Amino acid sequence: MRNNENIDFRYGEDELTIGKALDLARGLSKGVLTEAVRDKVNRNREVVEQIVHKQKNCVRHKYRIWTIMHHINRRRRYQKATI
Repeated sequence: MRNNENIDFRYGEDELTIGKALDLARGLSKGVLTEAVRDKVNRNREVVEQIVHKQKNCVRHKYRIWTIMHHINRRRRYQKATI
């Protein structure tokens, strides 16, 4: 540790310098998540989960539309071929 700095690094609050990153990687400093940062991470995770859920539903919807259109086009081609 350099210059008797505080041994804890508060992720999401403190400025991460190259020296602090090296100290954390070497185990010379201990990183902690404060309650405020944990709450923020959890809120952001919930937002990301909602976005992913909406995109999954969108992809499913597009696939359903594609499947329906595919069957309609097959039926049209079959009808033209039998005329």
